[in-house]
Amino acid sequence: MKLVVNIVIVLLFVTAAYFGVRFALGDKPAEQVGVQIEAVQTATSTNGAARAAAVRTEDFLALLNTAQSINFTSPLLEDETFLGLENFQQPLPTRPVGRINPFAPLNQTDDTPAKAATTTKKTPNR
Repeated sequence: MKLVVNIVIVLLFVTAAYFGVRFALGDKPAEQVGVQIEAVQTATSTNGAARAAAVRTEDFLALLNTAQSINFTSPLLEDETFLGLENFQQPLPTRPVGRINPFAPLNQTDDTPAKAATTTKKTPNR
């Protein structure tokens, strides 16, 4: 009986893993799926962890090179019209903020702490 339960658990785990991978890969092009499957197979093979890390490092470096090539300077920011724009910001008025003790009862107006309601709890004698 225990063997049957173990087999059912393993089959459920494999099925869940299959659908998890299908959900994670979604509708990606076959090239991307192949690369991801190859990376997983490489990671599980002998010395695969180092190879998988190398693949991830190469991907990161390619992304980094792409990000570094972005130029944030724009002639629009140096245009006379842009520089001539007027700032219409107004300072926010200062207002009193909250109460000294936000947890004090609402009818308490002074700065003294509120009297806590005390209840006596009778403990049984042992």
